[in-house]
Amino acid sequence: MPESAESFGVPVASQTPPPIEEELHFWHPQRFGVTFGPESFRKKLKGVHEDLDVTWHPVQHRWLVWYRRPRITNKLCPGWLMLFVVEDSEQRYVPLDDRALAAVYEQSGFKWGSGKKYWARIEEQAQRDHEARDKAD
Repeated sequence: MPESAESFGVPVASQTPPPIEEELHFWHPQRFGVTFGPESFRKKLKGVHEDLDVTWHPVQHRWLVWYRRPRITNKLCPGWLMLFVVEDSEQRYVPLDDRALAAVYEQSGFKWGSGKKYWARIEEQAQRDHEARDKAD
């Protein structure tokens, strides 16, 4: 290769973790300075179960629905389990309304009778989706 030929390089992309403020679990209900959902919605949520709560994620601009679980010892959200992020199927913002309450009910034992029945239904749906994918292939 002649010396006059220019060489080029391809930069190697390095994956750096996002700042902790962008992590969804950092904004749990016991965090200092966290913003809670509107009181009217929180009352409805607590009507489903006393240990539910909702907070605002200021970086992602999403509502987060939480369930109090004292046995959880994660350093980012001790005592809390994040149930879901309130957003639509295309991961866009959705306001707090009855759709969020329906999602809570969908995951609760009230609908399925027990956690065991809920997970049996999830496994059944996953198996059905897997079989449909195999059939399409």
